[in-house]
Amino acid sequence: MKENLIHYRTCVCNINYHMVWSVK
Repeated sequence: MKENLIHYRTCVCNINYHMVWSVK
């Protein structure tokens, strides 16, 4: 469960990171 949560949070961070760069 913990590993899955960490993986999910990491994916969300990556998506947000890419979206920010896309906006720039």
